[in-house]
Amino acid sequence: MKTAELKGALLDYWVAKAEGMDPQVEWLMPTWNFTWRATTPRGTFTSSGTRFSSDWAVGGPIIERESISIAPSSTGWSALWPERRNEAEGPTPLIAAMRAFVASKFGEDVMDASTPLVEEIRKA
Repeated sequence: MKTAELKGALLDYWVAKAEGMDPQVEWLMPTWNFTWRATTPRGTFTSSGTRFSSDWAVGGPIIERESISIAPSSTGWSALWPERRNEAEGPTPLIAAMRAFVASKFGEDVMDASTPLVEEIRKA
């Protein structure tokens, strides 16, 4: 799947992976408000509805930490990560920035495995 096409819970899933987490969907509501377990070097924690791509309190610190630049574009918003020369577009600044972040870690394409986890997120 193209990184540029990621949105919603699937984009948030890949942002979590890019953050070094091991996201596991445990519960999914029709509004893609999900609870997932993430394992990090600091341990395992459960997060309810972590929305990197729509919540500035969660996605904003990534933008600041990674020095991702955001600017309006003719199609919405453009995000650039100068250090790795990754650029992404999106309808909102957060979506554009999170796509750029994911692309910086995984490239222009992410694994499109037909696993139950990915299928459940995609349906949301």
